[in-house]
Amino acid sequence: MGQELSAVAIQTAGKSAEAQRNFAIGGPEPAVTPDVSSPLKVLLIEDNAIDARLIQIMLSEAGSGSFELERADRLAAGLKRLAVGDIGLVLLDLSLPDSQGLSTFATVHREDRGVPVIVMSGLDDQRVAVNAVHEGAQDYLVKGQVSGHLLVRAMRYALERKRTAEQLAAYADELRKRNVQMEADFNMAREIQQVFLPRQYPVFPRGAKAAESAIRFAHRYLPAAAVGGDFFNIFPISDSLAGTFICDVMGHGMRAALVTAILRGLVEQLIPTAVDPGQFLAAINHSLHVILEQTEEPMLATAIYVLVDLDRRECASPMPVIRAHFGFRAPTIQWNCSNILIKAAGRHWASLTAALFQWAAVRSK
Repeated sequence: MGQELSAVAIQTAGKSAEAQRNFAIGGPEPAVTPDVSSPLKVLLIEDNAIDARLIQIMLSEAGSGSFELERADRLAAGLKRLAVGDIGLVLLDLSLPDSQGLSTFATVHREDRGVPVIVMSGLDDQRVAVNAVHEGAQDYLVKGQVSGHLLVRAMRYALERKRTAEQLAAYADELRKRNVQMEADFNMAREIQQVFLPRQYPVFPRGAKAAESAIRFAHRYLPAAAVGGDFFNIFPISDSLAGTFICDVMGHGMRAALVTAILRGLVEQLIPTAVDPGQFLAAINHSLHVILEQTEEPMLATAIYVLVDLDRRECASPMPVIRAHFGFRAPTIQWNCSNILIKAAGRHWASLTAALFQWAAVRSK
């Protein structure tokens, strides 16, 4: 060791201090292959000139011009150089005249977290090594136990790990932004769905006070998810006819909410035909089929439409008869109501479902 260091001293005789601090080095290791024309700048923070020169020689023999080394003999000088920028990697000795132990690494790491740091120490202490890596060091190398090839490989692996960590951090940040946007979209969709629900009920006859209406309505809406496919509407057709439409689109989430919005628009558009429940549901079925038949995924919705006739004190609805209480002033009556499949289309079911429901006819009882 003494002969090697003497040779180093002879080789460096006559060179200026500035020339010894700046030199190009590299190595033939695999993994990342830097452009020789643009060597990566490496900052060596080391107060021992002999150790610094030995590191220079090891890198010179293994580097092929891939790295450009600069040296600072104090922590303060190293931090000042880091602040200037364009340093790609730091080789750090933990024992410096102005800083000792892991606090040396902590200071450098806190100053610039974007630069990977390899600790090079004369202290062969497993606990210190583990703590250094745990706190963010890319590697912990013991002086005297490292060859040029091992040092270059450790440097390149450190650079690759840092690059991978930055990519993962970028992906995580992008995912966070998309989640925020998705949450905003869901909130907007939920607000729009709430707007779809009746804010106030119609009164009969028109112009009557709510307390004097011939029929009064009430509802309780408890969605299973933030957005979904549940929807209902109550609308006047005349002074004596009230339409009540309730539907449930398959599934939950944005897709079901989108189909619900389409249904809402169809119901509003087709209200002129709502005096005939069968014609009304058939028209909705056909219109929805035309819209969704070109989609890849199968989609269906179930719906019930009840036409309340106050003059005749009865309800009309296409499908089998069930008993129900009409409520308030009207007596117990019978109405026809049940679920009807509005649309179930998609390429997977096109040969069966589309043929069955494209021109579905619904008759009022």
